[in-house]
This record gives sequence, structure tokens and C-alpha cells, in this order.
Amino acid sequence: EQLRKNKSFRRFKKLQETRPQFQGRKLEDLLPLPLQRLHQYKHFLRDLLENTSPASAEYQKLARRWYIREGWLLVVPSKGEELKRRMFFLFSDILISAKPCHPLHLLNSTKFACTAVYPLHQCVVDKVFGHTQSEGGLLSLSFPHMTLLLMSTDQQDINDWYQSLTTAVRQLKA
Repeated sequence: EQLRKNKSFRRFKKLQETRPQFQGRKLEDLLPLPLQRLHQYKHFLRDLLENTSPASAEYQKLARRWYIREGWLLVVPSKGEELKRRMFFLFSDILISAKPCHPLHLLNSTKFACTAVYPLHQCVVDKVFGHTQSEGGLLSLSFPHMTLLLMSTDQQDINDWYQSLTTAVRQLKA
């Protein structure tokens, strides 16, 4: 749609596609590559951990932080502002909030910028709504000095996040 309406965007797209880094591919063919790379990293790290013996000297060097899941959620601001769509990365001890870098940035268009890191050791997770078979739900993550409200319009997604977060917090406190 932008290609039809916006002449400068058409020119920009054509110019970018002639760059050697594109290897003759179209801009829209490159869009799924960052997600594919993230999934490759996830599998690589899982394989590394599963194939390294705890008795090995290398095992001791592995980080104690475990990747659990990632996904898009809406952040509900405290002062009636607009919802903010953010990518969240859940690890065994922290939750990272990130936003995509500007899509037209030449170097960082496929990357995320971290907006916040939430330590889970003092977190209390509550499901505000989403207990029934409604559409989506709302989670409350309470920390000593703030509360984070996360929303999804997908019921299964919010249930999965609730389960992952409560499990991570419970294991940290055990």
C-alpha cells in the first residue's frame, strides 16, 4: 500500500534493494529473517546446555540464567495513555521489555531496543482478568516500587504467560 501511495518510499525501497547486502532479494523477503535468527539462537542455546555435561569445566562457565519464552504483549500505562505494544523476553530471573528499532534504520531495523529489565525475585504475579473463556486477559506484576500491567487479546497467550511467569517466580523463591 505504501508503495502505491508514497513515491519517496518506492524510491527508498528500490535504492535499498540494490545494495549488495540484500543479495538481490526484495525488502519484504527480509522481514522474517530476524525472527528466524531468534529461533535459531534459542535452539542453539538449548542444544548447548543439553549437550554439556555438568561435570565439564565448560559447564561451570555457562550462565545461570535460562531463556523461557518471548512474545508480544500490551503494556497498560498507569495514567490513561495509549497501550504500548512491547516484545517481552522471559528468563529464569528477569523479564525484559523491548521495542522494535525504527524499521527504516539501515543498521538496526531488525533489532530491538531494551526499554526495561524487571527482576523477578521480588515479583508477585496476579491474573486480573482472563480467568474465563473470554477474549484475552490482564496480568499484574507487582514489584516493591511499581506495578506492571500486561494485556493480551488472546486467551491462550495470556494463560501461557501467566503460567510461565508464576513458574519462574516460584522457582526463584524456592
